[in-house]
Amino acid sequence: MQYLSEVYFDNEKDQVNRIISIQENCCYVINMKKRNAMPFIIEREIMNQNFVIGLYTEMDDPFNLPYTDDGIPKKTLDQRNLDWIFVTEWCIPKMSELLKKETRGKCISSIAEQSGYNVAKIKALLSRYWQRGMIKNALLPDWLYSGGSGKEKKGTKKSGRKRNIDLSGIQSSGIIITDVVKNQIISAYKKYYLSANKFTILDTYNLFLRDFYSDHVITKKNEYKLKNESQRPSYSQFRYYFEKIRDQNQEISLRESSKKYELTNRELTANSQSETFGIGSRFQIDATIADVYLVSSLHRDKPIGRPVVYGVIDVYSRMITGLYVGLEGPSALGATGALANMISNKVEFCKEFGIIISEEDWPCNHIPAIIIADRGEFMGHFPEGIINNFNITIENTRPYRGDMKGIVERKFGTINGKIKRQLPGAIMKEYRERGDVDYRLKANLDLHAFTEVMIELVLENNRMIMSKYETSRDMRINEVVPRPIDLWNYSIKAGTSQLRKADKKGFLLSLLPKAKGTVTRKGIKFTGLHYTSKLSIKEQWFVKKKRKIDIIYDPRNMKNIYIPLKNNDYEICYLISDQAQYGQDFFEEIAYSSELENELIREGRKKEPEINVNTMERIAKIVKKAENQKKNTISVNGKISKSKTLKNIRKNRSEEKAFNRNIEAFNFENDNDLNRGQGKVISYFNKKEVVAKDDYLLNILEKIQNEDKGNDENE
Repeated sequence: MQYLSEVYFDNEKDQVNRIISIQENCCYVINMKKRNAMPFIIEREIMNQNFVIGLYTEMDDPFNLPYTDDGIPKKTLDQRNLDWIFVTEWCIPKMSELLKKETRGKCISSIAEQSGYNVAKIKALLSRYWQRGMIKNALLPDWLYSGGSGKEKKGTKKSGRKRNIDLSGIQSSGIIITDVVKNQIISAYKKYYLSANKFTILDTYNLFLRDFYSDHVITKKNEYKLKNESQRPSYSQFRYYFEKIRDQNQEISLRESSKKYELTNRELTANSQSETFGIGSRFQIDATIADVYLVSSLHRDKPIGRPVVYGVIDVYSRMITGLYVGLEGPSALGATGALANMISNKVEFCKEFGIIISEEDWPCNHIPAIIIADRGEFMGHFPEGIINNFNITIENTRPYRGDMKGIVERKFGTINGKIKRQLPGAIMKEYRERGDVDYRLKANLDLHAFTEVMIELVLENNRMIMSKYETSRDMRINEVVPRPIDLWNYSIKAGTSQLRKADKKGFLLSLLPKAKGTVTRKGIKFTGLHYTSKLSIKEQWFVKKKRKIDIIYDPRNMKNIYIPLKNNDYEICYLISDQAQYGQDFFEEIAYSSELENELIREGRKKEPEINVNTMERIAKIVKKAENQKKNTISVNGKISKSKTLKNIRKNRSEEKAFNRNIEAFNFENDNDLNRGQGKVISYFNKKEVVAKDDYLLNILEKIQNEDKGNDENE
């Protein structure tokens, strides 16, 4: 089977081609290497045969790169946006004529005549659009990476050609565009061009001259006198910097209307099914809070509330193509999990939860042409990556109009009904009476188990007959049963599929949530866990100063996090071995456990000041008691001079050590193993307790004491 925008290598002609349109019996293909190439036609049967015999070979898309607008100069983005507006308004509506060789030339000439673009420019844009994947970023100019991109050029002389000599023989020099002049142009752009009056660029230039380069002459006509041409910017200079500061989004919003600016908010006037002509035409995405309470997988006796379920459904076939179960949302994070699952291999996904299926049971790992969603998650910067890199149109419904994506809304209603009837912890408000056991206390499923339940319900949905589905005439002729899996396979066989394969790496980089991680001596810290990688070990990150880094993570799988690199690649990071036990947990569960631990620590620290105060008080009493004992001793024995007190430290230490050894010695005479201080032990270090019969023993004792003093000095 061939997919729209698929890239393959023609081994016979030694060229790389892209499929740009799939018809019932044929495909339109374009040579990706030839400059200004135009599409040609290949019969689908011949193409299938060539793939089977190996004449055609599938290959990766060389233009499928996860660009971000932040790394592209504004001038380049402006040119891309202008070209994109031209292609969408003039070329896409006439795409059927442009694909056919016999009508292409006449159609291009007609577009050139009406739009003002020349024929060569139109052909170049069309060729680039087709060759590079029919996405917005396909129209990025080829000079994107040429020298000095994005750098402001400053000079002391006026740039550009010299002006012509006028009739009086004078050649005006003009002025240099300084920062002051640029600010004046910006001011005129915002004041006049970005207004509902719809001033032209020439009108804006004239008003710019009136405001900044004229003198107000008070006469009967109350006129303005412009400065000489050599003292004011020319129209060409004004236009050059005007184009550099243009903001297409603001222009559409302020000059035209918010309706044209917010393309994703347009009203859907027909039912969902009538707007589709095959699988992949439209996917609907929505979230619901399931009517069941769950428990933590880390603390099975602690309820964690109701989970959020995101579903992605194909409007044409009603197949559920993506699923996410978690605690985050409804939000962009939950939508990210659902869209990531949308392009994932479902056999591997189900295997993670112990469910064995075949590819035919859930053959959904593609991207659609259009995604219909709520205004919430898809109204910010979240969808920009998939819009620009994968040409997915986002259509947002109007507020409080759930009927505009009724298919996915109704599907959730059906699934929620089954959950309430079968699962413990399900909300049963309509059946609960006073005195009944709280249904929250009956909860015993964690996120992992509930996800297993949802997978089973999805697989059931894909095999169930839909009684209210309106089948077409061709479906009835071909005896197609209105069952999601059968409708899915029928669309592929009939050639109406709009599904596209997407590079999972690039899609996830454009889609997955981004956060900040901290490089520490223990590893890269994120949500209380520590990760490491080959690159971080090689470059010795963990012995350097602590710092923050950008990371990408998948909330469904916390075994790994990813570090984006400069070459549109990423570095995989792994949990350190001591924390590998958390690899099977969801992001939400880890965050919950980390917050619970922090809360317990905060609660425990509330008692620490009291403990510290009491400890300090007891230490102060001990010190006070010692001071009193010392004062009593001095009052009895008399005060000793400082020199004599310090001189006898070694002798005092020796006597104290002998005294302590008598107290600390173990006694094994009775049944107790170790009884301290029970027996009388005479220390040979203390002269007073030694019964000496002659001077010989005293000399030996003196020698031992001297040796002990030497050891004390070393201590």
